[in-house]
Amino acid sequence: MAITWPSREDLIERFLDAYKTFFPNAVKSKGSEPWREAQAWGGVAGILVSRMKQIYADMFITTATGAALDVHAEINLPPDKRRQAASGTTAGTVTATGVATAIPLGTELVNAAGYSYRTSESIAVGDWAAGSVTIDVESVDTGQACNMLAAETLDFTSPIAGVDSQVTVATDLTGATDEESDDELRARLLSWKQYPPGGGNYGHYKNYAEGVGGCEKAYVYPHFRGDGTVDVVVLGPGVDDDNPTGDRFTVDEDAVWTELDTEMRPCTADIGTMPGAGGNGVDVAVAQAQPLDIAVSENEGYEKDWAGAFTMTAIDLATMKQITVTADPTATIADDDRILVNVQGVPCGPPACARSRARSRDPRTT
Repeated sequence: MAITWPSREDLIERFLDAYKTFFPNAVKSKGSEPWREAQAWGGVAGILVSRMKQIYADMFITTATGAALDVHAEINLPPDKRRQAASGTTAGTVTATGVATAIPLGTELVNAAGYSYRTSESIAVGDWAAGSVTIDVESVDTGQACNMLAAETLDFTSPIAGVDSQVTVATDLTGATDEESDDELRARLLSWKQYPPGGGNYGHYKNYAEGVGGCEKAYVYPHFRGDGTVDVVVLGPGVDDDNPTGDRFTVDEDAVWTELDTEMRPCTADIGTMPGAGGNGVDVAVAQAQPLDIAVSENEGYEKDWAGAFTMTAIDLATMKQITVTADPTATIADDDRILVNVQGVPCGPPACARSRARSRDPRTT
């Protein structure tokens, strides 16, 4: 049953009610002796209640935060699956303009938000061309806020004679990630509790994959390629208008595969990992067209319902309906026509390609 926590005002009122029980003639008005005692004791009781509320919240994964949530992670997760720290620094290139001048390795820059960067290569006078030079840089600070897009600017912290104080980002500065938030860690913890990993079960693959920095979601497909096989689709949330450089997750299916293969793969299991449709870090499925060779043949005891032979060369996997006829443009397929589809040598994996099962409506339909 949920606990209703009293406010400080409730505690003061309860104290005054209790006081009146023992001293019926006492006055509770503001400034009276009972009122002053109630203020003092109500304040002390309020502090105790606030501490009790925090302890109560810290007891459960669903309400624990900060260090208390980390304790739950220490109890329930292996060491390498606990809160993922801010990882790496962002790296890219900037363009400096001015008079050809040597720029030392480690020269410091800063962006408008105050985050620090430094050159990761030294520039000689001969590296300049037509009054500009491209320089490799990396952030000193960590965190998603260090990532920058091309055309944004940084400033040298110490002016260099002959070189413009401001440089322009030439290639996106990417790679910096934030520390895993309480909500992200809590979601993994709950998944670990709800789908306990063990013996290569569904939860084993899912939780180990999602515990790899860079993977926000993992979908497990047992036996997708036959007995003894497991395929894991790994996803990151991608890039949107509000977050143009993505967030802390940029999924790396190779890192996930290495984790599953070296850390928890049951013997004899054939594991495959793949990104979601559209490539790494995409959270919205992108239609993928896959050419297919389709042979049309007769079923024994039936004759063709159409005239002429033809070959269909493509199906739009987004709809599984669109058919392109190349060999005989006059041929058509009507409702209830019988076709045998023979797919050969087509790599297929969820969710980039789909499987469909034909359902018979009458004896003439396959």
